[in-house]
Amino acid sequence: MRKKILITGASSGFGKLITETLLKEGHTVIATMRELQSKNKDIAEQLRKKGAICLEMDVTSDISVNRCIQDALGNAGEIEVVVNNAATFSFGIQEAFTVEDWHRVFDVNLFDVQRVNRAVLPHMREKRSGLLIHLSSVIGRLVSPFSAPYATSKHALEALSDIYRIELASFGIESVLVEPGLFKTNIFNKTIHPSDAERTQSYGAIGQVSEQCLKGFLSLVEDPNTPNNPQTVADVIARIISLPAGKRPSRTLVDELGMASIIEPSNRISEEAQYNFYTNFGLADMLVFRTQSDSVQAVRMDPNPEPEAAEDQFTLKQPEKALTSLKIITKSQETIAKRVQDKAEIDVKMKKITDFMEKQQPASTSSASEVKTQESSNVIFFKY
Repeated sequence: MRKKILITGASSGFGKLITETLLKEGHTVIATMRELQSKNKDIAEQLRKKGAICLEMDVTSDISVNRCIQDALGNAGEIEVVVNNAATFSFGIQEAFTVEDWHRVFDVNLFDVQRVNRAVLPHMREKRSGLLIHLSSVIGRLVSPFSAPYATSKHALEALSDIYRIELASFGIESVLVEPGLFKTNIFNKTIHPSDAERTQSYGAIGQVSEQCLKGFLSLVEDPNTPNNPQTVADVIARIISLPAGKRPSRTLVDELGMASIIEPSNRISEEAQYNFYTNFGLADMLVFRTQSDSVQAVRMDPNPEPEAAEDQFTLKQPEKALTSLKIITKSQETIAKRVQDKAEIDVKMKKITDFMEKQQPASTSSASEVKTQESSNVIFFKY
């Protein structure tokens, strides 16, 4: 079914690819970006020729966001899906980032999402349907040195999306996350570095390692042998949009470098813990997703990577039965624990990453292209 979809940060990277992919599928796409009449004028014209509605939006401005959403509703009539894609990157010694540096990152990676969601949700709640897609990162599920503001903003985005998913379920609105690994986009060209150079210098060799690591990451994504086609992310988002309401995964890991299988066990345990928290504190009713037809579905984790499979489809009239089914379908604690204890595969992959990081030391002469991975593409869905 064709949707009316608004995308933030549509001028480049994932945003542009998502826009073009959804246009090819026949959706009405509202592509938003900054500097529509100047820096991004040519990009906007290209997207218009492909059928996009291009609108000015500065995600760091309440006024700009509210005006854009109203213009989008005026142009398209409604907004059924929002893809919160706009983001910036940061890299450097954590102590050297000033509070102002942190604000710059959070304003684009987190506060912008709240601005956009607040502007569009009254419309979605009135219609009692909608989909919010949040572009997170594998760094939103683990931590990496030298990525403090970026990693923290993505961890916060994960919480924001999860809470929206629960609070909006009764309105028939879904809030989901897409967690890409390391892909070649222009986000690295917008890297925010620490303002306090003196603090960085005071770290001595560690400060130099941070610079080498960033160069290593850039070399890795530029390596023609690295399987990191960003089109994969756009295709996954298109697939999520195509799924029926109530059947969309709460989390989708998209990774070409073997990180998905490392993060997968912790994602599963987190989903199980979240479910237990709600049931133990008598909040199970908040896990019930209601469609426009008032059928009831559990907002649940689905360990099956094929969410449209027959066993994944269920619509139950009684919330109690839905929640019981949720407990049965979710892997047991014992199974999850056994999987986590079996660390052999994970250790091998972690060693690859450790070896790569060690090769980025200032004294190293090896290049990132020497680091190869045999991992195939991974797309892993999770759902309450």
